Amino acid sequence: MISQILSLLSLLHHNQSVTRKQIMTTCGISERSAYRYVTRLSEANIPIYFDSASRGYRLTRALSLSAEYLSVSDILLIRTALKLLRSRLGDSYAASIHNIETLLDRMFPGASQAGLEPPTGLVEPSDGRQDLSEIVSYCCILQAMNLGKKVRLKIRDDGGEPKTATIARPTLRYDNEWLIRDLNGASITEIPLSSVADLQLI
Repeated sequence: MISQILSLLSLLHHNQSVTRKQIMTTCGISERSAYRYVTRLSEANIPIYFDSASRGYRLTRALSLSAEYLSVSDILLIRTALKLLRSRLGDSYAASIHNIETLLDRMFPGASQAGLEPPTGLVEPSDGRQDLSEIVSYCCILQAMNLGKKVRLKIRDDGGEPKTATIARPTLRYDNEWLIRDLNGASITEIPLSSVADLQLI
């Protein structure tokens, strides 16, 4: 489904109007699926609408995504997902992924500074079954360090509700596993990256 949605986004981006038949042909999907994918994009706040004059779907060119719609954490999550997706697809859809990354870089130049290579100890296995949360959290911490941002963490607690913690000056240290450190206080707090359930830059 992800590859078809990327193809649909690329098709809409490069054409003034796209008919349902064009979507079906380009994405290799049924008419019902074409309608469902358009609905998914609309629900995700992508400014897409049906133009009765051209009998096709169009993007609202006057609108653009901004920090009003997506946070830095959201953008970093998208960029990390695109990078991991590219590694799975090889050369397939490489142009579409590049176009989306270029668009994100133009809209959010500050959100593309962190290196997004999978770090030591978090290399994705070839079977693709690993939970990628640690890789995304790692990249978000790097971005927070680059931008001088605090991070708010939800930390998994065995048998209980996730705990919340705010890290004022986050950094990373590797000691058999990746640890998040707060350099702001008198005492150093270390939180295993593997225990992070959610992370937001603030």
